Amino acid sequence: MIKFNLAVLGFFFVFISNGQIKTKDQKIINHLIDKLNKELVVDSFDTPRNISKKELDSILSADYRNGIYKSGTVTYSPDKMFKVFVIEGEACGMNCKPQFEGFIYYNLNRKKPSVLPISMYPIDKISKIGTTYLIFQSAQTGGGNIFYDNKQVTIFTINNGKLIFNKLTDKKTEGIKDHINNGSFEISQPSLFEENPLFYLKYNTKTKSIEYQYNEVDDNYNITKLIKGSFKI
Repeated sequence: MIKFNLAVLGFFFVFISNGQIKTKDQKIINHLIDKLNKELVVDSFDTPRNISKKELDSILSADYRNGIYKSGTVTYSPDKMFKVFVIEGEACGMNCKPQFEGFIYYNLNRKKPSVLPISMYPIDKISKIGTTYLIFQSAQTGGGNIFYDNKQVTIFTINNGKLIFNKLTDKKTEGIKDHINNGSFEISQPSLFEENPLFYLKYNTKTKSIEYQYNEVDDNYNITKLIKGSFKI
């Protein structure tokens, strides 16, 4: 994974955790950050959509409290068939909380790749099982006194240039339908517990299933039940 941080005045810093910097990806990161920040500013003020980069940076460098996107990561699939950009920022009201936006770039062999905006957390890993891709993600969200630990897996195939999300709504997954959104399965629990094996979302190669486990809590954040299960992909 390659990570880029962009300061609001147009300067950027690049951090490499694995792999070589690609100038093209760096430019895409910068473009997506500007695009998302522009949307924030336009939605918050009576600002024309053709606002210049200089005007945008001026607003963001002031005491702007409506949130801002600051950094991004790019992760490639094992077979280099697609790459995923996750842009990170914060949204502010009474408290500031982290927010994330994802963009899947696929059909990379074409002059103009296909781009799919998607709800996505920072990526832990991308696996390929047969023709199916699994994107495992995790993040802490929330703000103020309450934060949540989140884990999510996004499941899809790419066939003849089309990205197709796996359907997770059959009888086998009836008990998890409240956790499903657009080909993704997500679990979360309040950040009141130390990270431990009791909270997980993973693929079991022996059973060929997604396995999950998390704590269910009441309104006072007392643990009421340990929820666990699995489903085939």
